[in-house]
Amino acid sequence: MSNTTLKNLQNLFDRWEKKMNKDEFGSFFRDGIECKHSEEYDNVQEEQERYNKWDNATKKILFIAKDPNITNWGTSNGDQTKGASGFCDGNRRLDKYSKCRYLYITSFLEENKPEFDSIDMDKKHIIEFFKDFPYAWLNIKKSGGGSARIDAEIEKHLNDYGDLLLEEIEILKPDIIISLGSFYSPNIFNAPKLEEKLKEWKQAGKPILYNAYHPSAVGRGRGYKKMYESLIKIS
Repeated sequence: MSNTTLKNLQNLFDRWEKKMNKDEFGSFFRDGIECKHSEEYDNVQEEQERYNKWDNATKKILFIAKDPNITNWGTSNGDQTKGASGFCDGNRRLDKYSKCRYLYITSFLEENKPEFDSIDMDKKHIIEFFKDFPYAWLNIKKSGGGSARIDAEIEKHLNDYGDLLLEEIEILKPDIIISLGSFYSPNIFNAPKLEEKLKEWKQAGKPILYNAYHPSAVGRGRGYKKMYESLIKIS
């Protein structure tokens, strides 16, 4: 049986990609639900399983990032779950990213946020954790980018495709949204097509918005404890 969330996202991405190609933006990366490290992301059953786990999750957590960082990935098109937001697989950068996502997610799994020193940071444990815990990954700009943020490009995508980005969020129905990096709060939801929705969310009390360091900030004078403590509620 096909998953409705997945089906709706695929329909959205088809429309989004067509509009972007018309605007001559080039490459298009599809993001969405990630759960379980696997080389078989093209396997339909595995993909359905990821989305079923998301639909049944007691806590749905969505990350918002700038764009797919395709530096050194050797690809210009495809499914973002195969790219820079992957899982621990021996790549040091991905290990770092996975640990940060794991820390941020851990903040919300218990009634009270656990102390950093009590969190199991063993790599094998984190890999096992992500086999069962789904999370959503959303890029503002769906075309590939590099490690540096280009604010003008992000702002253009928010203005041109903010309605589609909002539709993606509403399809996923997250409980918590974590925006990664200094640009995103308050800039993301100040875009004309999103600021009214932010007011609705604040009134409804859901989803709750947070801001945190992007995982790439690890090692720039910030350890994992500093990253964990950077999570700030913004609505």
